[in-house]
Amino acid sequence: MIFSYHFLIFLLKVNHEEFCREIREAGMKVGIALKPKTEIDDRIRKLIESHAVDHILVMTVGMDNFVNFDLQMTIIQ
Repeated sequence: MIFSYHFLIFLLKVNHEEFCREIREAGMKVGIALKPKTEIDDRIRKLIESHAVDHILVMTVGMDNFVNFDLQMTIIQ
């Protein structure tokens, strides 16, 4: 049984709120994954503030395989 479903928000061209609701209706927790340089824009902020997501995965390695913890802490803050 799958307990949670994380998706890369920048890859999906769908209504994110509805997508999150469908995941919840399937009995799973919802998570979004953010790339290291992802800007927290209005759509991401709305998902977080409306509690549409249960988990936020902040990836620590970019395409260049370089870990930038300072950038991750900026995203988390």
